[in-house]
Amino acid sequence: MSTAITVKNISKTFREDDGTTTAALRNISLSIKTGEFFVILGPSGSGKSTLLRIMSELETSDKGSVTWNSVHPNGCAFVFQQFALLPWLTVFENVSLGLLSMSLSNAEITKRVTNRLRLLGLQKFAKHYPRELSGGMKQRVGFARALVINPKVLFLDEPFSELDTFTAEALRKELLELWKKEKFTVIMVTHNVDEAIELADRVTVLTTRPGTVEAILPIGLNRPRSMRSPEVFDLHDKITNLVKP
Repeated sequence: MSTAITVKNISKTFREDDGTTTAALRNISLSIKTGEFFVILGPSGSGKSTLLRIMSELETSDKGSVTWNSVHPNGCAFVFQQFALLPWLTVFENVSLGLLSMSLSNAEITKRVTNRLRLLGLQKFAKHYPRELSGGMKQRVGFARALVINPKVLFLDEPFSELDTFTAEALRKELLELWKKEKFTVIMVTHNVDEAIELADRVTVLTTRPGTVEAILPIGLNRPRSMRSPEVFDLHDKITNLVKP
């Protein structure tokens, strides 16, 4: 399996308004495989989201490098923790935003958006506005907007944390089905150990601030995964002990 992204010796420090500094990340090195479902896990304040933003080139590091080995950064998409929908646009219009700069015909845009809405159960809500949707439906729109550009790499920043348990579970299953079918690379941040075990091929655990790599663990369980199996319980205990501050 080829390598999609290589992270080498990434460090990041933030300067506060009063002149003090906070070291967020220190000497992070990772290698993400093409088509892999890679999860970044760690305690609050460990720099997980900062690392994700640096990897996706939404933010710069102070030291180190991010190398895209098999795809250009323009071939990636991002789903945020907050729904980040434009309230004055309909569902269809929100999803189509990423296509407007791609020199596509109106017919092709309509085809792509309609297909993504259908796959995520949103086709009946195309003309609705975000205020008319539940939290779960809003996040489905966020996924549709990211996936409509057919990304090679999908970055996810705690995308299920604002959802109730049952909605999050259903959306995770739909994401896995799309990932298995379309074979894009996923890099996801979460603080939820069960979520990491359910989804990931590999999990990297960051330490407390400044975040460094505590461990990188292959999950190695067949999908779909029984979250009440002895293997999952053993993994949960192992990862939880690593994550604890």
